[in-house]
Amino acid sequence: MFPANTEKVSRDMLHVSPAVSENMRDLDLRVVNQFLAISAAGSFRGAAEALHMSQPPLSVAMKQLEEKLGFSLFTRSNTGIRMTEAGAAFACEAQRILEQADRAISVASAVAEGRAGALRIAFNSTAMMAFLPAAIRAFRKAFPDVTVTLTEAISSETARLVGNGQVDLGFLVSPMELMPNVGSEPIYDDIFLAALPTGHRLTAKPQVSLRDLADDPMVGFTNEKAPVFRRLINLACYEQGFEPNIVQTGSHIHTLLYLVAGGVGVALLPSVISKFAYDGVVFKPLSPRSALLSIRMDAIYPSGNASPTVAGFMSILKAKMPSSGRSTDA
Repeated sequence: MFPANTEKVSRDMLHVSPAVSENMRDLDLRVVNQFLAISAAGSFRGAAEALHMSQPPLSVAMKQLEEKLGFSLFTRSNTGIRMTEAGAAFACEAQRILEQADRAISVASAVAEGRAGALRIAFNSTAMMAFLPAAIRAFRKAFPDVTVTLTEAISSETARLVGNGQVDLGFLVSPMELMPNVGSEPIYDDIFLAALPTGHRLTAKPQVSLRDLADDPMVGFTNEKAPVFRRLINLACYEQGFEPNIVQTGSHIHTLLYLVAGGVGVALLPSVISKFAYDGVVFKPLSPRSALLSIRMDAIYPSGNASPTVAGFMSILKAKMPSSGRSTDA
């Protein structure tokens, strides 16, 4: 028979010596489970039957456990066994050990399968406007135990963050120089259009040519913030025989739109921006279209790192991306 007041033993009442702590690290959870089976059955015989094993190996295992712990778990007599006070205390904690071990396996399994953990994403404004919101919403719904952290960054900064392991997944404008440890895949394509201030002479036309804008002042991204955009626009204008007259630069696409609305100049921007309404701005497609005025966005991630959370997010993102390259918002 075992003491009925086992629940009175609390871990706060126990002093664990360094030697015992060292021994605890070497505990075999299978033996701990056997001990708890004895505690539940009240006898070695009953525990052996419950564990589907013979009694002698069970008795040997308990002797070895007591030697490892440095104290007796049972008092043995001809009439049976009785759990010691130390044994009763150990039973309380041993149950927690097994429960924690089971939880550790469950948590680790969830992380390994991408059902839990963390996902750090770096993005730019084009990615957020084009496809990220629907994918993030669907991912959070499918994987509620994954913590998603978002960092807004320009493309060069995104490349650095992924390369240095500071984020798990990034979206940037290609081409962009990447570190050798970073892999990439194309995820979204877009073309440029013209953003004109209300009242501009070309707003009545269904479409405008780039050459039509040769004499207009332009607003554009800084070369430091968006070198790919700036280079493509310059090359496209050179192709049409003129140099763009950039009178004002900005770091963010919304800043450029407000500059257009203020009449500072016209702008060439990714067409995804046209799905949003801006007072004082009229969007017009460019015709003929220049192959230079198109952009590709890539997803980048550490190569050779089969992160299950990254794989899960990319799977959902691709499901949200129809062949046109535009995301669905279902």
